[in-house]
Amino acid sequence: MEFAGQARSQLLPLIVRVRELAAADAAAQRSAVATDGSGPAEADRALEAFFANVLHQAQAMQAEEDVLALFFELSASAFLGFEYTPKVARAIDELLATAEQIAFTMTASEHNPH
Repeated sequence: MEFAGQARSQLLPLIVRVRELAAADAAAQRSAVATDGSGPAEADRALEAFFANVLHQAQAMQAEEDVLALFFELSASAFLGFEYTPKVARAIDELLATAEQIAFTMTASEHNPH
């Protein structure tokens, strides 16, 4: 399996997990508190849209450049102002740690193997 395929197989389940946890938290919050279409519901839609885009990018990865582009997109999750529940934050941390390990393998030299 090529590099992008290996990265995809490691990342897709983690991205899906983040989306599922975030959706479950949003649904629980909506059932507990009625909203008027602003505030938490709007933030939930923005978070869902962000990770839907991440999922689409991960599914479409074909080359190392695509993997790098996904990593840049994932890094934005820390700076977009989303508020994560502890469950979602842990899942995102796991996703980012996996992405970091994959990125580390991309930097390994092929010329001086150990």
